[in-house]
Amino acid sequence: MKSLFNLLVILTIVAVIIAVTMVAGCNSPEQKVENAQENLNKAEQDLTKKQVDSANDYQVMKTYWENQMNDNERKIEELQTEKSDKKVEVEKSYNAKIADLRRQNDEMRTKMNNYQYSTADTKWNEFKDGFNKDMKKLGDDITDLKDKIAKKIKKD
Repeated sequence: MKSLFNLLVILTIVAVIIAVTMVAGCNSPEQKVENAQENLNKAEQDLTKKQVDSANDYQVMKTYWENQMNDNERKIEELQTEKSDKKVEVEKSYNAKIADLRRQNDEMRTKMNNYQYSTADTKWNEFKDGFNKDMKKLGDDITDLKDKIAKKIKKD
């Protein structure tokens, strides 16, 4: 009898816990609407923050790229001057390579200036990654030509 009574008490306690959990866990329709509105407001705030962050990223990158292209122009001019000052044999290939580097730098500037950034633009990261890759390649090409000219000067 005592074990039956204990079983009945345990079952009653479990039933009360389940009932309390169900009642406390249920939200009224008004509460559900309020929760949905809070979630919507948070999502809108997150989107606005991401748009601001993206716009800031664009401005930072554009300034960085402009500085990089100005630096490229300076380095290309130095290549031309160094080649001339050291009386490196004027080879058509060096002149053509310097002209090509100049053209590439100008094309990069045009590409950057023609890019129409929009906060709704989902292609920004793709553009940024591709542009960074192209800028690095151009910088490497400038350095490679500078090294070739330096070797030519040492040789002569």
